[in-house]
Formats: sequence, structure tokens, C-alpha cells
Amino acid sequence: MAGEGMPWTALAAALPAALSRSSSVVSPTASMSSPLPPDCLLVQMAFPTVFEPGINCCTDPDRRYLECDAENRNIIELTLNSNDLPVGPIPASLGNLAFLNRLDINAEFDGPIPDSFRNLHSLRYLGITYTPLTGVLPDWLGDLTNLTTLGIYSTNITGPIPSSLGRLINLTGLYLWGNKLTGPIPPSLGDLVNLTSLDLDRNQLSGPIPPSLGMLENLEQLQVAACLLVCLTDWLT
Repeated sequence: MAGEGMPWTALAAALPAALSRSSSVVSPTASMSSPLPPDCLLVQMAFPTVFEPGINCCTDPDRRYLECDAENRNIIELTLNSNDLPVGPIPASLGNLAFLNRLDINAEFDGPIPDSFRNLHSLRYLGITYTPLTGVLPDWLGDLTNLTTLGIYSTNITGPIPSSLGRLINLTGLYLWGNKLTGPIPPSLGDLVNLTSLDLDRNQLSGPIPPSLGMLENLEQLQVAACLLVCLTDWLT
């Protein structure tokens, strides 16, 4: 009879069992793709020719140039050395990769080191090499105190070596060769007590080698041969 049938309470109770047997019913959330991690969106917007838009860069089995944390949410390593990268300044948006601990740049970027990189406090390795970057070494590099390796070499960077680098007490390697750096070697580099390798070769540095470098008991390699230094200090002899 019209209007008669299964009571509402019975129908409600029967629905879950019926739905569980149906292969054509799809959860409303099952068809919705998971949102992309913000770090993936960032690199896709910065380098759309390298990182395919709409793909989770952390779980992509064909991913290159980066590694993510165990939760596949945050980029922790990024390498930019592809010929597919555009010529121009380094995107300032990379300074928002808060969990990045390794950044390796070897590409045809120009312009200065982005000021936004001052926010990359998780970095342990920073390499900017064989690139026509210009500008100077920024003073805020000394605030990236988790760095163990800093390599900025074979660029067109000019100006002095910032004395603030002496605050990077975790550094074991400092490589600034092949730039156009001028002025003296800052005595503050003698505060880098864990330093094992210091390469300042092929710059236009002047003045004596600071005696403070002679206090670096762990220093195994010192390269300054092609600098315009006035003299060598007694501790080198």
C-alpha cells in the first residue's frame, strides 16, 4: 500500500549493512584528493618546468632534486642544478622552506642571494656554487648557526667577508674560493673552533692572515695561495 513500508527506525538501522554490501557506493571523501603539502606547492610555483603541478613532490616515485621528512610533508633537502631552471634571480619564496636542512644551488641564477634566506634556520648545509650570482655576502649568514658546511664559490660575489661568520661555531667547512671578495680576512674566523677546512683561494683579499686562525686546533686545510695577502704570519712556518 502506498505510504506503508519499513518503519524509519528500521530503515536507518538497515542502511549501513546494505551500504557495506554495495560496490557502487563511494565515500564522499574517497574521491577527494589529499591537499598538496605547502612546500610542494611552493616549489611547483617557483619552478613549474621542473616540479609538475598537482603532484605531491614528496611521494612522487619519479621525484628528483628533493627529499622530504618521514611524514612526507616538509622538504628537507633541495638541489637546484637542472638545465630546466629559468635564468634569473633565485626565487625569494625558497626562504619559506622552514624545515630545509640542505640547499644546494648550482644553476644559472643571477642577482644577489635572497634576503629571505635569513629565515632558513634549519640549514646545516648551504652550497651556492658555479653560478653568476652578484652582490655581497650578507651579514645575516652569521645567524644560520646550525650550518656545518657553507660553500659559496665560483660566483661573481664581491665585497668583504662578513665578520659575522665567526658566529657559525658548528662549521667544519667554509669554502669561499673563486669569488671577487676583497678586504682582510676577519679575525673572527678564529672563533670557528670546529673548522677543519678553510678555502679562501682565488679572491682579491688583502692584509695579513689573522693570528687567530693559528688557534684553530682542528684546522687541517687552509687555502689562500692566490689571494693578494701582504704577508704570512709566523704560525704558518
